[in-house]
Amino acid sequence: MAPTEFYTLDNGAPELLQALYKSVGTTKDEGASSKPVYLGDSRRENHIEAQADPVEHKGIRLHNWIIGSNKTHITPIDTVDEIGEAAKLTPPEMVFGKNQLMLFHEPSGVCYNFLAVEALKGAHFPPPASDNAEDIVANQQLKVSIAKHNTNKEDVKELNITYDWTYSTDYKGSLQRLIKSEEPPITFTKSEEDLKVETTSERINFEKLKEREPILWFEDVALYEDELHDHGTSAMSVKVVSFVMAYGACGLF
Repeated sequence: MAPTEFYTLDNGAPELLQALYKSVGTTKDEGASSKPVYLGDSRRENHIEAQADPVEHKGIRLHNWIIGSNKTHITPIDTVDEIGEAAKLTPPEMVFGKNQLMLFHEPSGVCYNFLAVEALKGAHFPPPASDNAEDIVANQQLKVSIAKHNTNKEDVKELNITYDWTYSTDYKGSLQRLIKSEEPPITFTKSEEDLKVETTSERINFEKLKEREPILWFEDVALYEDELHDHGTSAMSVKVVSFVMAYGACGLF
C-alpha cells in the first residue's frame, strides 16, 4: 500500500484510529470506563511508557469516546500541489496535510474530524445570490492592492477567482460514520450511510462547566498558514480541551 501523502475523509480518521488502537495492544471493550486510557504519544507524555519513542499520533479514550490527533511536519511542495488540486484553489504557503483532530464515538461509529484539505474547500465563495450579472461578478472578483514602493492607488489587480484569497473558511468539521472490524487486526472503513443531523432543544450546562475539573488532555492542531504576500497572516488551527465531569467526559473546541 502506498504511503498516505495527505489525509482525506477516506483515510484520515481510519488511519488515526487504527494507530491509536494498536498503541494499547488490546481490543477489549474499555471505552465505557470512567478511567481515562491514554493512546499513542499521550502514553509517553503521561509517563505510562516513558521510554517509548515519540510518534505523530496521540489521544485519550474515555466514556465511549476517543479523542485523538495527528501532528507532523509541513507538507512537501509536490503534495501541497495535490492538495490544491483536490480543494480547487492555489494552496497556502504552509499546509499541514497530515495533521488532524478527531472525535470518535465507539458505540455508534460516528466520527467528527478536522482536515486541512476539507478546510480549504470551505474557502470557496458560496453560489451567487441570484442569476443577476452583478451578483455573479461580485461573487467571483476580488480587488487586491499591491502595496509596494511607488505604487499608485490605481494599481489594483482584479482576480477572477472563486475562493477567498485570505483562505477564510466556513469549515466546521467533517461528520461521517466509520465501521469497525469485528476481528483483529482492528481496521476502520468509511460507511456510505448518510448521517442525519437534527436540531435539539438540549443546552450545555454552563454552571457545570464553571466547576474546576482537571484537564486530562489538550491539543492544538495547525491545518494551514499563509503570510498573504505581506498583507498579514492567515492561519487555521483547531484546539480541544478534554476533562471529566460527574456525568462523563467533556470536550471544548
